[in-house]
Amino acid sequence: MKKYLFIISILISEAVLSAESWVSSREILNMSVRTRDSGVVLFQVSGSLEGTCEHYGDRLKLSLANDAGRAIYSALLSAKIANKPVNLNYTNSSTPGTNHTNGCAPATMAEIWQVQLP
Repeated sequence: MKKYLFIISILISEAVLSAESWVSSREILNMSVRTRDSGVVLFQVSGSLEGTCEHYGDRLKLSLANDAGRAIYSALLSAKIANKPVNLNYTNSSTPGTNHTNGCAPATMAEIWQVQLP
């Protein structure tokens, strides 16, 4: 029985540590591409976001290091140009509730893994 309780506690802690969030119908407010951080896009969307930190106003990041990230970036640019809202799935920040003065950095920001154009 102790063995099963241990396994269950590990699974629960994994779920808490790797929390993800979803938001709908958000307007893309600003975007910046940073080559200094191995090609990431930092951006902000309308409304409040749970599980994020704030790095100079931006709350979300997207890596451009692979084809999937570049495809999501294309969708975000299309939505921004067309002034259309987006639905986003993201992995929560490892330093939620912080900002650039007390722990938030591009490496700790919430990261987009899916975008939907409603």
